[in-house]
Amino acid sequence: MKTKEIIIPEISDEVLTQRLKQIKYVTQAMQGIDGKVYSTDEQDKNLFDLFYVESNVNPRTEAFNFDENRKLTTRVTGLKELLTKDIFVSIGGYYGFCKITFAEVMSQIPDEIVSEVVAFTLNPEKDPKILNDNYQSASIIFYGKGEELKKDNKLPSVKDLIKPLDLEKAERLKDKVKPILDFQGEGLIFINPGDIHQPFIKVGIWLRINGSNLHEHNTETKVDFKTRLGKKVSTYQSFDNELGADFFHPNYGNTISQIPDELINENTVGILYNSTDYFKTEEGVVHKTEYTLVERV
Repeated sequence: MKTKEIIIPEISDEVLTQRLKQIKYVTQAMQGIDGKVYSTDEQDKNLFDLFYVESNVNPRTEAFNFDENRKLTTRVTGLKELLTKDIFVSIGGYYGFCKITFAEVMSQIPDEIVSEVVAFTLNPEKDPKILNDNYQSASIIFYGKGEELKKDNKLPSVKDLIKPLDLEKAERLKDKVKPILDFQGEGLIFINPGDIHQPFIKVGIWLRINGSNLHEHNTETKVDFKTRLGKKVSTYQSFDNELGADFFHPNYGNTISQIPDELINENTVGILYNSTDYFKTEEGVVHKTEYTLVERV
């Protein structure tokens, strides 16, 4: 089988300048209820939007996807996918990084769609691939103008979901109803909530890997008595991490404030973490975390 020849076409300064005016770099992100835009690798298109990216790197010599000064600006509207295409990228520096220039993208737009293209993004569903010592391939999605999608007017309001922090309730319950993790083969473990304003569990949902069971270095205590599982409850929290929407840091105060008092009885000893996901509201996307109440038998 004949190997495909690797060629990155030449592009003149004039054509490059013209295409950069016509075609904008966009990326997927989530807008939180605070109005800020957070990057995400989420795959569900109902949860993220596309946003224009402002990047002032040299289009021939600097990688736009490694631009630490890039800014997400306004939400993109009225786009449709035209084509997803693998392009060739020169390897520069550490081979594990796929550093892409605007010139590499602009020079490899197929002739049959170049007049229609108004935006492009890196395809989050396909990782770059090493081809040889000098080249990699990267998947690019090209967009043209399309019809604006109708907004979902049936979304709930976050005002009905997130209850305000109840300091008295949190301080009263933190020694009675503790966070619990379930380590495979080790049984249930209490985690001391510590300062109710600080994260008590550091849950990583990067790429939607729920339930990673990581926690800050708070004190652990094995649950050494018989328990039973009670009702499930869901709590909601706004994004609070500049690393993006895919990182979540719940804290005890906000969590316990959202559990109805009538679900907590004299036998309740903890809340068992189940999973974290995203939840879309009228005001923006929030994190939704599910717990199960645990009772002493």
